[in-house]
Amino acid sequence: MASQVSVLVSSDGVLDTTALNPIQDDSEASITTLTAFGAYNLSQNNLLDQLFATAFSDAPTEGICAALVRGDDSAVLNDSPHDILVLSLEPFDGPDRTREEQRERACHLGLALSDALLFIVRMHDLPRVQTNGISAMQGSITQMLMLQADDVTETPSEKRAFIVIVKDYEADVLSRQEVINGFLQEMQTVYKNVAKPPRSPQLVTEVFEFEFLLLPNERLTPNEYQEAIADVRTRLLDPFSDNYLFEAGRYSIARSDSTTETAKEAWKKLDVSQNADVPPMKDLMSSFDCDNAMRKVFEKYQRSVRVWKREADGGGIIENFGQAASTLVRDTISVFDRDAAPHKGSKAFKRKKDELKDLLDADLYNLFVVQIAKLREVTYRIFKEKLDAFSDSEPRLERSVNAAVRESQKSFRANAEALRPGFSSWRYDNDAKELANHMREDATERLQRARIADYQESGLRGSRRRRSGAGDVGGRKSRQPINVSIHYLDPAPFGWKDSRYEKLGADDTLEFHGNSSIALGTGKGGGLTVPLEPPRDSAWQQRNQDFIYTERR
Repeated sequence: MASQVSVLVSSDGVLDTTALNPIQDDSEASITTLTAFGAYNLSQNNLLDQLFATAFSDAPTEGICAALVRGDDSAVLNDSPHDILVLSLEPFDGPDRTREEQRERACHLGLALSDALLFIVRMHDLPRVQTNGISAMQGSITQMLMLQADDVTETPSEKRAFIVIVKDYEADVLSRQEVINGFLQEMQTVYKNVAKPPRSPQLVTEVFEFEFLLLPNERLTPNEYQEAIADVRTRLLDPFSDNYLFEAGRYSIARSDSTTETAKEAWKKLDVSQNADVPPMKDLMSSFDCDNAMRKVFEKYQRSVRVWKREADGGGIIENFGQAASTLVRDTISVFDRDAAPHKGSKAFKRKKDELKDLLDADLYNLFVVQIAKLREVTYRIFKEKLDAFSDSEPRLERSVNAAVRESQKSFRANAEALRPGFSSWRYDNDAKELANHMREDATERLQRARIADYQESGLRGSRRRRSGAGDVGGRKSRQPINVSIHYLDPAPFGWKDSRYEKLGADDTLEFHGNSSIALGTGKGGGLTVPLEPPRDSAWQQRNQDFIYTERR
């Protein structure tokens, strides 16, 4: 049997606390208030009905609807039953723009009362800031922290649960870890801009405990979808499951009679805060008119740059882009100044003008980056053609190669500077450095190749000039001189004579001592004394005749 659904906040902004009466019936059960939040086209109520066997699909879609899902009271459980109060919020991007104030207030209340938040989003909407709903939570998080700081709502002893249900998930497009990383980064960006009371946590992960549940497309893969729904339902409702989300009272509060009073106090506080934040009508009109003027001016600008974008996407470089972009930005700002002139002294005028400048800068910077990459590619190709045109026999080849490197670097910087608008502070140092590194590597390889070719050619010429004979083999390269050096460990191979200052003669002897304890050239203890040039008729010459090599002449 489906759980009964009641209206907690009506479409006209009236709080009806009788919708909370069912949670007071059983004083022994613990309860988790779970608030569902999502976009207009996500069929949020249908998903809640599939998970909790409720009837949200038949309830109003505006305001806040509530349903109590009873927990298991089986005697097998040692703990008391655990109930879930499900709150379904009105979609943040509903089509009725006149209800934005009521929608925001209801969302603030739902998040303030929640122990767990059920955030529903499509996978393909995750990178879209305007449609995924993350940025829409900024004001609600602010109000949640403010109500806790004012002791209107209880500050939880542990983190709130933030359950992200990703619909239409495709593992081939994004991995689970990529989904988690992208979502957490965007949540931290939003939380960074939240107005926080003193001593509030600085990281969103210190406020919420995130859980990610992935659902495939219901129409394309119905069997896999039903299996995933069953798994999510088990995690939310089955206390016997190993993955039960609310095990041991996690993300829960003890049932209290003050829940109704807390909702009343929070709703009243939100009403006062929202009325205090409403600016005067003059400021509202200024903001509306300036925003409308900025939007129209930017749309006109986008039509003007379509030709540039097509040319850049096709691999072209726009002629005089820097100067033309500066002129276009100047003209666009002038049109905004003229259209929003009645509000020139207001804060909205300055804010929207700065916002327009940021939009223009970001859009043109994308064109600049694409063209810089193409310019680097063209400059490198021209440089390679110059290198290939050099001959190995060209005189002063190294000077010519270095000149080509300098000329290419100078050409790149001059052309890159022409692409940069005068109003910008854009840089291209990394591209210039990367281009220079590639050119130097190619220049070094080109010079080395030329040296090798010259060495081979000179060796071939030498072999042709040399006649065969006297141990020479025709066609071989000429032999180069061989340097021979002798390294020794004996500290005094020639006694105590220092060969750096005294010349050795034919009468000097080379002393080697095999015993390391007397290796200072004392000549004692079994050392071998070898004359540098022993006489032919000496005893040493006769004794070592078999080991002496005499070059044949």
